[in-house]
Amino acid sequence: LFTRVDLPVFKKHQRELLASLMGGAEYAGTPLEKAHANLGATEAQFEAVLENYELALQDGGLKSADKRAVVEQLRGLKSKVVAGAAEAPTTQAAAPPDPSSLFVQLGGSD
Repeated sequence: LFTRVDLPVFKKHQRELLASLMGGAEYAGTPLEKAHANLGATEAQFEAVLENYELALQDGGLKSADKRAVVEQLRGLKSKVVAGAAEAPTTQAAAPPDPSSLFVQLGGSD
């Protein structure tokens, strides 16, 4: 899925996306629908990426509750990434985690 990706640019976009989900600056990259329009990403690939995010957040030392909150926000983006995916049902309000527990914890600043 990521074989033809400019890795430094990809990493930058991932950092920006995660920072925005954790209470940092709003994501200003290419809209997710447009960035993924011609990739044909599958649900299985999306879930595998979520698993990698979860492991990275765990390795980064995030608290379990914060990690789950970020992963659930990422899961809510599925319809923008996976071709033909339905909008994910919301089980609870998807308010961003408290920035002081994530964004700032990771060294982010506005």
